[in-house]
Amino acid sequence: MRICVGALVVCLLVSSSVSAYRTLTDEPELAGADGQAIGWTSWPIELAVFEQAGDLVGGPETYAALEAGIAVWDQSACATGSLAAIGRTPSPAQLGDGRNTVQWVHENWSRYGDRDAVAVTETQYQIKAGRYTLIEADILLNGTLAWHPSMLQQLAGVFAHELGHVLGIVHPCEPNGENGAPRCGPQPMSLMHPLYDPRAFALTGDDDEATCFLYPGGQPRQGAEIEEACAVASPGARASQPIAAIAIFACALLTLRRRRSRR
Repeated sequence: MRICVGALVVCLLVSSSVSAYRTLTDEPELAGADGQAIGWTSWPIELAVFEQAGDLVGGPETYAALEAGIAVWDQSACATGSLAAIGRTPSPAQLGDGRNTVQWVHENWSRYGDRDAVAVTETQYQIKAGRYTLIEADILLNGTLAWHPSMLQQLAGVFAHELGHVLGIVHPCEPNGENGAPRCGPQPMSLMHPLYDPRAFALTGDDDEATCFLYPGGQPRQGAEIEEACAVASPGARASQPIAAIAIFACALLTLRRRRSRR
């Protein structure tokens, strides 16, 4: 799978052409952050699964794969205990609703990602007093794609990759050097590589360094507390535009460009 609910996958192969991690701080659209680490200020980041008829993998299996993906990050240097699966939810994913939701998407996938993307992670961050903070993330799985049976068996790997995006880590490279990232080498080399390799399903030193950059000492980031007034998003928060900005009481909520995982 070339690949977020964010792109996939781990590392048993390491390419010498790219070796460093990248986080949201490195994204051109977040240049205003001026190099500050962009992460969550409270843990655990709780995720619930929305189950519906037609899901390629049933609710229990999807939930088990989510838990397995979380277990991968529980082995990281500085993000142990940062993520938690909290069961099912009756509400579909809606960025701006204050919940972190996992959902299969069965129609209109083009609204979220390329047709060959297996998953997309959408995140929302807040800017307050110059501080950037992640406040919400949804993982969307492509139910319109003809998944190979072996790929469904690797769903935990998909989640592990997407959960890296939830934490604030982005691809260490891009196939064509998009978004100012280095161009990828011929082989996947980390869990967060944008191209899926089923042989890659473990954290690398780069992944550990990324978690420690975002969460020094293995703790949530210390930053401006999120006020209730700033936790409200407009109905159009998930729009076709890459970034939607909402000004509320001198607080900005923005929807980040989607992270895609390709086949």
